[in-house]
Amino acid sequence: MKKKYVYLCLILLIFVLSPSIIYLTFPNTSKLIISLLTHTLPNSSHLSRIRNDLLEQDNFIDILIKHEEETLNRFKQRGEKSFVKKYIYKTSTPMFDIHAFHDYWETWVRTDVINGRPLTSFLIRLGLIKDTNAKSFFSNQCTFKICKSIMKSIVSVYNKMFDWGIFKPIRLNITELDETSFVSRNRITKTEWNEMVKKIHQKGSGKTFINFKKNSNCSRAK
Repeated sequence: MKKKYVYLCLILLIFVLSPSIIYLTFPNTSKLIISLLTHTLPNSSHLSRIRNDLLEQDNFIDILIKHEEETLNRFKQRGEKSFVKKYIYKTSTPMFDIHAFHDYWETWVRTDVINGRPLTSFLIRLGLIKDTNAKSFFSNQCTFKICKSIMKSIVSVYNKMFDWGIFKPIRLNITELDETSFVSRNRITKTEWNEMVKKIHQKGSGKTFINFKKNSNCSRAK
């Protein structure tokens, strides 16, 4: 009887502490889930976190640098001042507290040559939306069967929450600047983004990434 009482207490304790454990283990994802549940838009700190994580990835910076270099070559050879291209970027997902998985993000990059200087913007449109392909995509990244089963169950429940109206879609529109990044119910169109970026670059404002790695290394050295 005493053992049974102890077991019941342990089960109750785990049940009470589980939400706190999950929140502490996956704080960023938990905050987004809370926004989905409460039908509120998350704050912009999520955009900054994802952007900062991307800018710490050498492969991502390489894409931006190569894009700038190609734009400068086009400008020198043909006088073209703007170049826009879509890339599919493979990224790890630590920004969502998940370190063992990866995802592929559609990334638009635009560079304008202003007074001989390349100014570059990128756009990544992430959706907290129903995604039927995610079930097989993420479960296939698991090595063990139990991981595959758990991942399939998590994604299935996640998708059902949208079907039942418990979750409401959220869009994270991420760019290189706070001023042009925002959380919304809608995905910004490529045309809207291009027009916004064009105006900013024409004013001589924006970012250049050609010397980004060099400057980052200098900052770290200090």
